[in-house]
Amino acid sequence: MTHDLAAALEGMERLITTSSRDWGTYRVDAWLYAVLVGWDCEDTTHDDTCVHGALEEMASRHGWDADAVAKARRYRAAVRAAVSAAVAPLTGRAALREAVAEAIHADRFPDHSWERQPEAIRDDYRGTADAVLAVLPEPADRTVVLREAAEALGRMDYDTDSRDYGYDTYCDAWNGGVMDGADLLRRMADETATETPARTPCSVPECDADGTGEPCTRHEREDAHAEGDHELCGAECEPAAGARQDGAQSSPPPA
Repeated sequence: MTHDLAAALEGMERLITTSSRDWGTYRVDAWLYAVLVGWDCEDTTHDDTCVHGALEEMASRHGWDADAVAKARRYRAAVRAAVSAAVAPLTGRAALREAVAEAIHADRFPDHSWERQPEAIRDDYRGTADAVLAVLPEPADRTVVLREAAEALGRMDYDTDSRDYGYDTYCDAWNGGVMDGADLLRRMADETATETPARTPCSVPECDADGTGEPCTRHEREDAHAEGDHELCGAECEPAAGARQDGAQSSPPPA
């Protein structure tokens, strides 16, 4: 039911945003746009394509008072929450695919927001990302690789795998070296297994993830989450979900 509702709402938004109709001319149209698409800029980062003050302009044009504006924003927030709740966070190869698609879009249109593009356009870039990923090897699990190397090294035998240098004590030296090498690789594998996961791919090529400049949208959200700021988090973040629920409970019920 949740996925069907999200699909229906996304379909309505896509229908409106791809329509040539002027949705601000008539009062009913403007209200539908306010709820299903939103007159406010909803990007987490802003650029020259962002439009601010559009909802206030619609309110002035159609005679909406402050309560009606607040209701429009409340309804729009409910629509966004319903859609976000049905979207599972991307992980692994799917997250990489999305990051590649977003990076290609940013390279071609650096002044256009990825989040504001219609889903059909984003799907086109995802198709291009699929072509890129098709020529890349599957990422290897370094822990598994190191353990396999350790086992292979540990199976090496002096009589079959060594070279005879003419030293009587070389057998002992060989065995000791092989065992030390195998132990080293196993320790490296254990350390790799407990390492912090690699940072997710950047959403734009110009991302400065080291903090000396502006991070991309994805890393800005991750950094804020790590510092306890969940305003930019999605539905998968429990603190953010709790805050939204508390806010919904404290808001007056819609008319």
